[in-house]
Amino acid sequence: MKLPSEKELEKYKKILYSEIVDNAIKWGQGILMDGSPAGWTVDLREAILTPEYAHIISQLFMPLIYRYRPDYVAGMTVAAGCLVSQLVLLSHIYGVPVKGLYIRREPKADGMQRQIEGQLREGSKVLLLDDIINSSDVALKSIEQLVKHRCMPVALAVILNFQSSGQHDLNKLGITVHHIFTLSDINMKPPPVPEDNTMFLPVWKAGIVNSGAYYAPKSGPVSGEGRIFLGSDRGYFISLHTDGLLDWFFPVGEVYKGIQVTPVYRKGRVYFGSYDGYIYCLKASSGNLLWKQKWGDWVGCSSPVFDPAGDLFFMGIEYGSHGGDLCAFNGMDGNLKWRFKTGEYVTCAPGINSNTDTVFVGSLDKTLYALDLHEGTEKWRFITDGYIKGGITSDPLTNYCYFTSYDGYLYCLDRDGEIVWKRKLGQWLYSCPCVSHDRVVVTTEADYVFSLNKMTGKIIWKRCMSDRWKMCAYPVIKHGRVYAGSYGGTVYVMSLYDGSILWSFNTGGSVMAPCGVFSKGKKPLLNREKLKKNSFNVKGGRLYYPGPGGLTHIFNQDATRLLWSVYSLQEEIPSYSNTLLASSNDGYLYCFAEVDKE
Repeated sequence: MKLPSEKELEKYKKILYSEIVDNAIKWGQGILMDGSPAGWTVDLREAILTPEYAHIISQLFMPLIYRYRPDYVAGMTVAAGCLVSQLVLLSHIYGVPVKGLYIRREPKADGMQRQIEGQLREGSKVLLLDDIINSSDVALKSIEQLVKHRCMPVALAVILNFQSSGQHDLNKLGITVHHIFTLSDINMKPPPVPEDNTMFLPVWKAGIVNSGAYYAPKSGPVSGEGRIFLGSDRGYFISLHTDGLLDWFFPVGEVYKGIQVTPVYRKGRVYFGSYDGYIYCLKASSGNLLWKQKWGDWVGCSSPVFDPAGDLFFMGIEYGSHGGDLCAFNGMDGNLKWRFKTGEYVTCAPGINSNTDTVFVGSLDKTLYALDLHEGTEKWRFITDGYIKGGITSDPLTNYCYFTSYDGYLYCLDRDGEIVWKRKLGQWLYSCPCVSHDRVVVTTEADYVFSLNKMTGKIIWKRCMSDRWKMCAYPVIKHGRVYAGSYGGTVYVMSLYDGSILWSFNTGGSVMAPCGVFSKGKKPLLNREKLKKNSFNVKGGRLYYPGPGGLTHIFNQDATRLLWSVYSLQEEIPSYSNTLLASSNDGYLYCFAEVDKE
């Protein structure tokens, strides 16, 4: 019988890859050696003990039998013992029979009291098998027992190589480690910078925006009237020109947590809430206050959403020791139409389904509420085992809603509040899912981004963005791409379809705000006004000082206070299409231009 061809082996690898990514990695499950909870655990035993995958794994190991022609395949019980039995059988079918050995951690207490089970002959060649290699402890114990019987270990074959100390230790002994996959292969390690990293060009960075002192999602940028709007956790709402120069800013009454929400721009106005408890409406062109309302003690991370059908805004508020409401209000005058009380703080952005006239809101009482869009009356509720702090997303094509919980699950519910599917993706989740076509994309507290089938919850791909293991930014989907920032400080552009890294840029701080992605012609890019270099320029009651190296400082009129700084990162900008804005906890908002490539 002939070995499978290279094409067939690649097909087997793809099938096994899908199984490992979708099922073998147990997110938010398992215990580490020190007894602490694990962020994820790889459990390949289910695959090894399933006929289809057992066959595939054995087929992928068979070329090593032909290469080394061992007398035995051996492994330590339990997982490796299963692999040994499978390969012994398959080698017989292929006409190159190899015997097997089971190695115990300790000699059996009764019976023959053996530590190695099988018809062992001294002076034999042995191919070691295991499901994974992380440390070398198990492999070295197996080698020690084989050497005692004057047997020669020729190599170790594993399904998954953790690329850690184990491989290094065996290589020092002259033993080669063969693997089907590495952690990098299954995207469990941060990716390298793409070889061609020229998709976007860094144009400018401007600040000061966020400090990141308060651990929570940050305000993402929006645009309107040729301006950029965003909040700062330092207590300012900011409007910028498209070249990054300060247009105006509006101070709020809280400077530690400041503004964490992503604002809404609509018809010449911007809307946002602040930790001082107020909901604000400002004139977009000037920053003048049109109205403000205070219905609670704080507005945390509940970004406003707008329903054009009902001409209403929705935002969550917090008050007292455990109070939280969803408020519906008129955008023109700020009049409250209705409010719905939950059992705890409301820190997540609500979601809207105009098809069913439903607004969804989550609470720290672990409950998702579905309310009538116009009246605020409850339709149904769904209780999880953790806080609901991320935003809610409703898919108008299916009428399903998606949300995450601190119980570690991503949920998909139908229009009646019944579970369609749920998927464990971490120990706690604090992300707003993003839906596009047949996908739902979500980020996790372990700095991973996942793309799942929105109908079934099957993992299509995942990507490790850093090894910082902290909350990253909410994902954004546009143009068939996923835009996301990591706690490690890198902004990524990924293919929506396979998760491949198209472009990346490392900032100086954690990126915990959703990116802004805008089209050419409408949205921000360099259009700097001509200013006299290395000199103060007086304009609009401010002092502008363009210094060397593309740096421009903006002061108040008497030069006693620095208001803003802009760094031009490129002298000349080629033809471009889209622009990308990313806010980092290093204090800067970054602007990138997507370069047109002919």
